[in-house]
Amino acid sequence: MTATLRYYHREAEITVLGPGLRAVIWLQGCPHRCRGCIIPESWPVDEGLEATCDEICDWLLSCERIEGITFSGGEPMLQAQALNTVLERVLAKRNLGVVLYTGYRLEWLQKQAAPEQLRLLSKIDLLIDGLYEREQHADLLWRGSLNQRLLQLSDRYKGAIPA
Repeated sequence: MTATLRYYHREAEITVLGPGLRAVIWLQGCPHRCRGCIIPESWPVDEGLEATCDEICDWLLSCERIEGITFSGGEPMLQAQALNTVLERVLAKRNLGVVLYTGYRLEWLQKQAAPEQLRLLSKIDLLIDGLYEREQHADLLWRGSLNQRLLQLSDRYKGAIPA
């Protein structure tokens, strides 16, 4: 059986969801249902679009001008196994940076995540963690609310991110 990925939308050459020019995939399915979410249509796990991991890999590899990939939500951690498959194949062919948005805190993931979620974390360069909180909305670099953190999980973007 071919692994598939459910997503709400995908777009190449985005400049606002991470460093440089990026391909962004907004995943489908989210248990958090944050008040004020900008895409509540991404919440239902059984809606959205579906593509095989091979199709997603081919699309990402065809985006010649990108520096990296961003996975946003929905909640990407719900599809960690498929994202691992995609990243293993794509990163074997191209040196791309990886940004991932999650409503889960890093500390929670480190203690309670499933093995495939921990494996996915090991492939991430920048993690934006924490639920979006409308009451703490702010105009921050790559984040929507003050409680969300921008965490460097590798040295890839060291020096490229303002303190």
